[in-house]
Amino acid sequence: MKRSEAERLTSEYLKSIFGYAVKRCRTIQDAEDLSQEIALKIFRTFLLREDISEPENYIRRTARNCLVNYYRGRERQGAGIPLEDICGLSEESDGDFVFKTEEKETEEKLKSEIAYLSGLRRRIIIAYYYENKKQSEIAEQMGIPLGTVKWHLFEAKKELKRGMEMERKASELKFNPVIFDGVGNNGNVGEKGGSEFFLRSALAQNIVYLARKEEKTIAEMADSLGVSPVYAESEAELLEEYGFLIKRGKGYLSNVLIDEPDTEINTLHDRMYSKAAELFANGLYDQLADIAQAEGGKENGLFGAVKCDVQKDGKRDINYLMWALIPYIAALSGEKDKESKVSFDEAATPRPDGGCYISSAVIRNPDAAPVMYADSLKKWFGPSWTWIDKITFWRINSEWSKERSNYLDGRTRAELLMLKRLYEGEKLTEEEYSVLVEQGYIKCENGQAKSLCAVIDADTKKRLLEIGGEIKSKYKNELQRLKKPYVEAVMAKTPEHMKKAREFGHQYIFYSDGWFILHCLKTLVENGKLMPPTDEQRKSLSTVIVLG
Repeated sequence: MKRSEAERLTSEYLKSIFGYAVKRCRTIQDAEDLSQEIALKIFRTFLLREDISEPENYIRRTARNCLVNYYRGRERQGAGIPLEDICGLSEESDGDFVFKTEEKETEEKLKSEIAYLSGLRRRIIIAYYYENKKQSEIAEQMGIPLGTVKWHLFEAKKELKRGMEMERKASELKFNPVIFDGVGNNGNVGEKGGSEFFLRSALAQNIVYLARKEEKTIAEMADSLGVSPVYAESEAELLEEYGFLIKRGKGYLSNVLIDEPDTEINTLHDRMYSKAAELFANGLYDQLADIAQAEGGKENGLFGAVKCDVQKDGKRDINYLMWALIPYIAALSGEKDKESKVSFDEAATPRPDGGCYISSAVIRNPDAAPVMYADSLKKWFGPSWTWIDKITFWRINSEWSKERSNYLDGRTRAELLMLKRLYEGEKLTEEEYSVLVEQGYIKCENGQAKSLCAVIDADTKKRLLEIGGEIKSKYKNELQRLKKPYVEAVMAKTPEHMKKAREFGHQYIFYSDGWFILHCLKTLVENGKLMPPTDEQRKSLSTVIVLG
């Protein structure tokens, strides 16, 4: 090749060569030396040869050979080396110095693949190739043998090569993530709260959803969701720590009961609860109403034993008492007939914050006929209860009650002790009276405290639950017949590892069962037996306090 042509070609690529060197060298001086070496070699070759038909390919190979020699020198000094070249990736991505887009995409792909490495390998790769730390320094800082660092570097490079050649495909969840329609807790929540605290983000919900049937690795989760594995990894670690995921080898399995009801299950659900509520709620209301009418307000009767000072037209408001007694009896009566094949300890998960509960979630299926009263259940919480020093507090929150705390915390227990002292005849301080009034437990009239809750003793509790138990026993066979097809349909869709938790919950159908109690109240309100509470009554509605 003529000298003028060799000079022209060399000059044409000088800028790209220098940019290539700057990007890969630690200092500008090194980049200048390397680029000069590359330029000199290609200039000499152009002068000597006439058969170079593709100059760009030749320049690429020459630049790479010079770069490898440069690296060898740096490696002997223990310095970091650009990872894309060590992995053999730059040979493709840097083939054409003019087109930088392809090179940039390769860089981004490499960074993405680094995120798919395990936490330890990722830290070692970053420390060595991006922070230019010596292997011995990395070993010392991480408290692992030098040989372990070398092994992880070797294996990580193989993983990265495989990842660079792999086409990762996101699932539909990347574009259409699931959203939980509701979450629940069966048991005692801890200091951080229940499932709604840990599953509040779309990422957490979709991670749990992906692992509901089979184990999923972090990489698989990240691929499906179209997120960096780093984010999926940190979220999965938190969910595992608090028992929402179970670690199985390299993968995770969901520890949340996830309901994805279809039209068939929703229909069985509605039929079961509506029929059961018609039988039980109507029978219970009629019997309680008959007792109240027969007693005529006598203090020594069953209703007279229920301490409550809410009145209507100068008489005790029996309708208001029904709002407390009916859900309480529906929840706790008939315990002797309840199946108890699975214990709570077998089914529940202890949490690091002191909680111990079964976590559940529901995904609304837009193609399924909606379940009855789904919107009402969103305003529902309970039954919830707490016990301290021979006094029990029991309550449900519903669409008919005023908005109030869902959790019975330390403050609730302190208030219970105040109520216990009050019911035992002790005089409270003005501040304590104010607390109880504010929370809707009492009201003060003419210097006297009036109870706004249904307060019962142990004997009255027994008598009330016997009434409900007799009704449940009367309809036992019918209730079992209604329950069976629904349970079978749900169990068929439940993953094997969650069957114990599901079986435990099914034992409580028609007992401390929010759906059953809701259907009972809806049945009585809709048929006009139970009148809606007044606005003033909503603050203390459906609250029962048991003494002894």
